[in-house]
Amino acid sequence: MSPRRERGDNAPGQSRTICITGGAKTVKDAASRGCSFGGIRLVEITPDNWRDIKVEVSCEQKGFVASYVLTLARAYVYRRSGGLVFALYSEESPVGLLMQRDWEDDEGLPVCIPDQFFIDRDYQGRGYGKKAMQTWLDNVRKTCRYKAIGLCYKEGDTVAENLYAGLGFIRRPQDDDGDELAMVLLL
Repeated sequence: MSPRRERGDNAPGQSRTICITGGAKTVKDAASRGCSFGGIRLVEITPDNWRDIKVEVSCEQKGFVASYVLTLARAYVYRRSGGLVFALYSEESPVGLLMQRDWEDDEGLPVCIPDQFFIDRDYQGRGYGKKAMQTWLDNVRKTCRYKAIGLCYKEGDTVAENLYAGLGFIRRPQDDDGDELAMVLLL
């Protein structure tokens, strides 16, 4: 599957490709280059491509993250809060999934939330998670819309905890919600 390139006048249901690699200065610049740099591409999931994406977590991780279909449902629920779901591609293969949404902190300042994030069971342990999160973080930083990125991970998910800590996220125990442990990255 070859995703459509971003255009300024995206029609409803049209995919946007985001790839911040290879010296691209903006999302639009990266998309116009075709994103053929061997990096991770984030392709927005739309009514046109959602059936083409076949990703799932390993059995050991099913208690930590939502399934693909549940993530799509969650994005629908959060559509008024900027809920978007991206397939994570390496070359032409979907290797994972990321859902983001907007949120306001206690002071009313904008925070971006990666609500769901996982790498397909067949691609785990190869560095795709870190590359994908770095690509997504670069994109979020370039928008200059958010003061921070906030996330939660399930207690006991040391792989997620170590990934996020390695990317500069810090624990915020005061924001924990039961077995969901909070972290933040100030932008």
